[in-house]
Amino acid sequence: MRRLKQAVMVLMAMVMVLGSTSASAAVFTPETSSTAALLVDLNTGRIVAEKNGDERLPLGSVSKLVVAYFIEEAVAEGKLSWDQKIKIKPKLAEYSHDMSVATVPLYVDGEYTLEDLMNATLLPSSNSASLVLADLIAGDQEKFNEMANEKLASWGIPDANWSSASGLPVGALGPFQTDTYHEDDMNRLSAREVAIIAGRIMQDYPHMLTFNGKITEQFPDGKGGYVKLENTNELLKDKEFKVLGMKTGTILEYGKNLVAKTSIHGVPVLSVVLNARPADSETEVFTTSKNMWHQASAQLKAETLDRGTTVSDVKDNQAAAGQASVSLAKKQSFLLGVQEDMPKFDDVKLTSEVPYKAGETIGSAKWQFSTKSDNYLPGVGTVKVMTDEDVEPANWFVRTWRSIFG
Repeated sequence: MRRLKQAVMVLMAMVMVLGSTSASAAVFTPETSSTAALLVDLNTGRIVAEKNGDERLPLGSVSKLVVAYFIEEAVAEGKLSWDQKIKIKPKLAEYSHDMSVATVPLYVDGEYTLEDLMNATLLPSSNSASLVLADLIAGDQEKFNEMANEKLASWGIPDANWSSASGLPVGALGPFQTDTYHEDDMNRLSAREVAIIAGRIMQDYPHMLTFNGKITEQFPDGKGGYVKLENTNELLKDKEFKVLGMKTGTILEYGKNLVAKTSIHGVPVLSVVLNARPADSETEVFTTSKNMWHQASAQLKAETLDRGTTVSDVKDNQAAAGQASVSLAKKQSFLLGVQEDMPKFDDVKLTSEVPYKAGETIGSAKWQFSTKSDNYLPGVGTVKVMTDEDVEPANWFVRTWRSIFG
């Protein structure tokens, strides 16, 4: 009896461990040289590949995606315009000529549009241009950091401790270093949190991809001519995968980073690789990213569910029959593990009130995959559903009865 109890306890412990680890595991764990890596199916929001996705790591210039988001937001709200001329402050101009931290010199008497400075920030990853944009948004660097922390918290990224619009360590900010942070402080987020930022950009301001998807662009040289800016993302020129941005980043002591949008079997995906080593390699982060994509191509397959695919019968006390039959409101393409069963749907939520017309979108449902159905980016993982037939409301007496007795 004692041995039986011990065996039962061991079995229960194994179930608890397996249950707890499976809740956050993806379809596969990529074999990479990077500290962290993540791959998200953008059609479902499901994380299909993940390695060390929760550890906060140095971001470097990936941080510039945040200041770029603020600029896109200000333009969308009419507070700024792309052809608006931006004056460069003397202190920022001087800082931009320190080639230990800068890549694009700026001049007080130079003529730069907002679009020019976004190009400089997102293509060659100009630190000084990103500081100009942060000043434009917030007035100074410290206030920008406060705004960034608030914005990230609103996206479900608390306690980000954002210390730099450019992504440089605080000690490299020169005259823009504040007493709020230690000189060794730097922006750190997890691969999952970086994916949240990239997802918000693509959801709210996909226009940004017109910037960070450029291979080259012209930029005023401050002397009446132009220089060519080159994008640091070498995979934009890749012949095998079509890559649409988004940003590179480097912290030499830790490694290189890449956030990119591409596709696997025709399904759009978001790829995050953090701290690929060796840090002094110009190609390792790109090789690492492609290796993960090749692994995904082998581990995953593309599947499709047509519009009208049955989801379920959902309880609706307002309907004459007490329920409504719902199906997918549009065709869905997605990635599935080669050994996974086709997904189902649950947690149907109705957002409309009867009467319904056949084919009318009336709510949403959550994807239910056989492998880790809860492994999604926040705010995604749902599909729109429609009613399969006309649905008339129940009469007043029936609705009242159901509201009281269920």
